[in-house]
Amino acid sequence: MLPFRFAGDEQAHGVLADGLTHEVITRIARARWLFVISRGSAFKFKAGPYDPRDVGRALGVRYIVQGEVRAIGEEISVHAILADAVTGQERWAEHLRRPLRDILTVQGEIAELIVGSVESEVEHAERHRAAVIAPANLDAWSAYYRGCWHMYRFTPADHELAEQFFRRSIELDPRSPRAYAGLSFIYFQRAFLELTAERDAEERRAINFAKEALMLDPRDPLGHWALGRAYLLSQDLGDAVDELETAVQLNPSSAVGQYSLAFALMQTGESNRSNDVVDKARRLSPYDMMTFAMYAVRAQNLAVLGRYGDAATFATRAARQPNAHYQVLAIAAYCNMLAENIEAARTFYEELRSIRPAYSTTDFFRAFRHQPPDNAKLIAGAFRQLERLR
Repeated sequence: MLPFRFAGDEQAHGVLADGLTHEVITRIARARWLFVISRGSAFKFKAGPYDPRDVGRALGVRYIVQGEVRAIGEEISVHAILADAVTGQERWAEHLRRPLRDILTVQGEIAELIVGSVESEVEHAERHRAAVIAPANLDAWSAYYRGCWHMYRFTPADHELAEQFFRRSIELDPRSPRAYAGLSFIYFQRAFLELTAERDAEERRAINFAKEALMLDPRDPLGHWALGRAYLLSQDLGDAVDELETAVQLNPSSAVGQYSLAFALMQTGESNRSNDVVDKARRLSPYDMMTFAMYAVRAQNLAVLGRYGDAATFATRAARQPNAHYQVLAIAAYCNMLAENIEAARTFYEELRSIRPAYSTTDFFRAFRHQPPDNAKLIAGAFRQLERLR
């Protein structure tokens, strides 16, 4: 993270650029999985702008963040760029403008958005970089990201491959908590999507691997995220919320952490707060691999809030995402049923039953544990209506 340059009166407002730089460095370091170069080394490159390849060679880093801050009247304008320090290619750029009144609040908000985007873009880049490396040449880091590439495809075959790569990453580096968290998520998905007859055993494995991650690093946000997700399968929902709250406290810029907290809050009935949190996840990572799930959470919140038309819109968007799994079809079917979009409801329900012929409300509520009785009653009624359409 190179110091942001200030364009304007350095004496009057230069502290804004330095403050934002320090805030971004601190937040990136909180993610723990990213190595961020020390402030002392980074601030040697304050003059800027620099060719990312030159900085990469000098500091031994793969990615560079740099940018410019301006004070324009009563606004602050920030231009940030993430570049690949090997190729020099710009991977992400953003221009943000905010009112220049509560500078500490604005500084924190901008830093959070920058770090969320940087995390998302670096993960995306590393997944694709790992995907083209021959398996025999993968190191622990690349094996983990090769596993992630398969993990977000949500098919049984990809889950198998993801598990293999996560285990390979652990063999190469047994101290890596992220690979254990990845394994936990694979077992969570197998239980959540009913991909095995051994659901109880998969739940236990999901919890055990998450705990293993936390034994390696109790402050790792991904370990708490994995344990919170695992607890959603069968544990008290309060335990899941507690772990996911911890995950986002440790790393507020994690889109997947924020989304997962929203997913848990949706099930406890905190629909308005869940919507606020999932909106934050979307702001942090607008093109996330979990976009379908973010839309689906918002759809279910809107449904129980009585906004059936909006619920159907978001549920339909969720089901149209390329990596959406069959549980999302169930959400799209019942939300459209509530909105009285009969043909759309029928289409989604028939597609769901073509994939899972025996699917029932029992399957739905095992995956989505809507705690408030009125919410569960509303959804169960919509499924009864869907069954009568067949």
